[in-house]
Amino acid sequence: MVSLPLNDRTVLRLRRLASTRASTIEELAEEAVDEFLHNEERRAMRRELDAYSEMHSQLLAKYKGQYVAICQGKLIDTDSDMVALAERVSQQYPDLTPFITPVKDETIETFVVYSPRLAAGFEL
Repeated sequence: MVSLPLNDRTVLRLRRLASTRASTIEELAEEAVDEFLHNEERRAMRRELDAYSEMHSQLLAKYKGQYVAICQGKLIDTDSDMVALAERVSQQYPDLTPFITPVKDETIETFVVYSPRLAAGFEL
């Protein structure tokens, strides 16, 4: 277990909120840190996706149909087998989460979902 010092104002705010939620300040702090880390991971993945989008035309010319791994804004590895690529980069970069994607004509694949439901008031 790790102890994290918090200033008095933060502790007071946590205590107030904990009393209204029937929770402990430790549970609230854990929840807040977990949410912060989740948001940071999403931002990091967004940066990798943006890097992939910027590199897309060069990647398409050289690696079309293959999988690429992008980490910290750079191409770090490629392979025709996604599982092999994922295993290799997780061994080489155990503390990071690379963005792995197939290189296709579209940067972001578009999916069309058809639904059998009809809009209310629509008549055939």
